[in-house]
Amino acid sequence: MKISNETKVGTLAVISITILILGYNFMKGENLFTSYNRYFAQYDDVELLFKSNPVMINGYKIGQVSDVQMDQKSLKLLVEIKVPKSIKVPKDAIIKIINTDLIGSKGVQIIMGKSHEIAKSGDTLSSDKDQGMAKAMTKLITPLSEKINILLTELNAQLGNNQIKTTLQNLDKTLVTADQAIKKIEAQLDSKNAKMDDILSNVNSVSYDLKSSTPKINAILTNFQSTSEELKKMELESTAKQLKKTLTDMSLTIDNINKGNGALGQLATNDELYKKFNATLESFKKLAEDIEKYPGRYTGITKSQRKKAEKAKKLEKKN
Repeated sequence: MKISNETKVGTLAVISITILILGYNFMKGENLFTSYNRYFAQYDDVELLFKSNPVMINGYKIGQVSDVQMDQKSLKLLVEIKVPKSIKVPKDAIIKIINTDLIGSKGVQIIMGKSHEIAKSGDTLSSDKDQGMAKAMTKLITPLSEKINILLTELNAQLGNNQIKTTLQNLDKTLVTADQAIKKIEAQLDSKNAKMDDILSNVNSVSYDLKSSTPKINAILTNFQSTSEELKKMELESTAKQLKKTLTDMSLTIDNINKGNGALGQLATNDELYKKFNATLESFKKLAEDIEKYPGRYTGITKSQRKKAEKAKKLEKKN
């Protein structure tokens, strides 16, 4: 079957128109294969909101403004937005006009509500809007302007009282005084340069003498160090020998005591001898006490004197 040229031209024209329509809608941000719901909101002033401005939820673009119309009687502005049907907008959602940048570009923000009832396509929702950029900037600039005015007023008052002028004059006098002081210091330094040169020359001379004497001083210090080490070594060796001998003698003495050798050894190891020794000491103690109390018994020259002392001892015991 032969296709006529007219059919080919018509088919090509249809395809071209279709591509043109799809491209135009794509440039506008619309997708012909997506279904949309349409919602409305009424405003007194849309502040340069135009058709095709973005519609966003949480800062993400989900649609666009499809139309802005004015009621000729009330002069109210009706904004129409398109939202994909896949996004469920609640009945209490708010359509808010916002500033999208610092130069005043506008867009629409959908603030989702908490209602479980879903808005239908064609419903009119609550409206709201941000302040215009001019008003926002005015709010920021007004307090700053007031502070600048206060500062300028204070500055004018200070200038009127000549306080700043006086301060500048005092500063100038201070700088002149400082300059004069610096000049005096420079003059003093110039007069002292010769003396400083002499002092440095003497220091260099002393330094040279010390440098030439360094080998002799080093030799003296070396001899002193060797002598000190020898004396220290001799003292340490003598002390060590004496300490070693003392420890050896003490070890032998303790060993003899442990073995029972000698008087100390017998006393330390023989219990019988220890008891007898204690008994003897006790007898000596009693004898000394008796002599102290009755010296006549032991020092009397005649027999009668000794008997008299003995009789006194017996009477004391009876009493």
